Amino acid sequence: MTISNPQHTQQLLKILRRRLEILEEQAVMFSSIYAPPHLLMQIEDTRTEIAQHEASLQGHALPATPTHSKTALPTLAVALLPPAVSTPFAEELAIQLRLRGFRVLEATEQTRAAILPQANAALVYLTPALLKNTALLHDYRQRGQEAPFHFTFVLDGVTQKKAQQTLALIGIDQEHYNLGDRQADPAVCARTLLERVLPALVQPYPIEQSLGLDVFTYDNAADFDYPALLRIDLCGLDQEPRRWPWLIEALKDVRTVLNRTRHRSLAIRPMNANLSTAMALGSVFTDTSGFQLKVAYQPRRDDANALEWWSMHTQAEKSQLLTELPCLTLSGSADRAVFWSISQHVETAAKEYVQENLGSLRYMRCFAPPAGADQRFIVDGAHAAAIAAQWAKTVRGEHNSYPREVLHIFYSVPVSLAVMMGAWLNACGTIQCYEYVKSAGTYAPACVIQA
Repeated sequence: MTISNPQHTQQLLKILRRRLEILEEQAVMFSSIYAPPHLLMQIEDTRTEIAQHEASLQGHALPATPTHSKTALPTLAVALLPPAVSTPFAEELAIQLRLRGFRVLEATEQTRAAILPQANAALVYLTPALLKNTALLHDYRQRGQEAPFHFTFVLDGVTQKKAQQTLALIGIDQEHYNLGDRQADPAVCARTLLERVLPALVQPYPIEQSLGLDVFTYDNAADFDYPALLRIDLCGLDQEPRRWPWLIEALKDVRTVLNRTRHRSLAIRPMNANLSTAMALGSVFTDTSGFQLKVAYQPRRDDANALEWWSMHTQAEKSQLLTELPCLTLSGSADRAVFWSISQHVETAAKEYVQENLGSLRYMRCFAPPAGADQRFIVDGAHAAAIAAQWAKTVRGEHNSYPREVLHIFYSVPVSLAVMMGAWLNACGTIQCYEYVKSAGTYAPACVIQA
């Protein structure tokens, strides 16, 4: 089809789309079995005519509003369209999505049109009212046809059969969506969306380029000069023991999905993440998992873009390693503890916690920089790698001596080093990590790592 007046064609498309919405509204009143044949034929003919006019406009410069943010490479983002009243399912689902690297863009009826173009996935609560809103479902159909994009429709007072029939009539292909349920596990729902979106999203990335992964406790990624593909937001963990396993499972899901792609290199920026999270991240993408890690270290807090990148496969002189302090002997007969400190002196707090809460331990070994070391003890990435290797040797030795016991870990190190320490953990048994809580001046149990 040739075109002589692009403006006229745009106006015609507007009329045809409105006609399609009216026809689809009529079709929704029927099931796919009982809809009149002439109505289905009109819908199909109108869609064909729209497609032909849209194709004819290609190559003509018409003023238009861009539908995507102009970043160099895509980032994982999901538009979350929750029900009017927040529910425990919706709240946990948002946390589970953030833990899997999704940037969650919570939308309302007023902000939906502006937020959808920023995302490459959407999670929509499919209510009886939405099934009748064919104009909105038509908008979703158009957005879903732009790859890579995927919908998860959460059934909310709607049967699966009715949902599938309505979406089919609207023209939303099954390959562009999956159905969830408010009674389902939010972690399963988040995992499914990750599996559908992430593999296609990483395709534009050159194989030699590291995939970016940011970890933070609040949304400060804007401080950096480029966005990461994955942005793991920890704000929903809130130091709750029951939620720490969520983090481990979420990180394993990310690893599993990335394993289905060609990419094996990650550039990790642990921004304001707590140490246990950094340790858990490293342990999931351990040195034996086939991934190559480089970790960002920020030597100056006042300059977020002045980063050093530490690699896992470098070594430093042994004279720069930590020194073992006198061992703290306890009265117990099971399990042991290791204290590992570089960045600040919290040895007293660790010992007090162990004596008050873990009296059944055999002992606690303590490591710190040599006497006289300055505040910036870690010289560079090679030095950090050597300290991580020393750490792994110590932990593995404890496991070999008592293979059936739990090792309790207390530490105070730069968060970037904690990622590397976790990545060195393999064949080290069960490790219970503890996080120092500054506001309370003491330690608290954090994640359990099975290395």
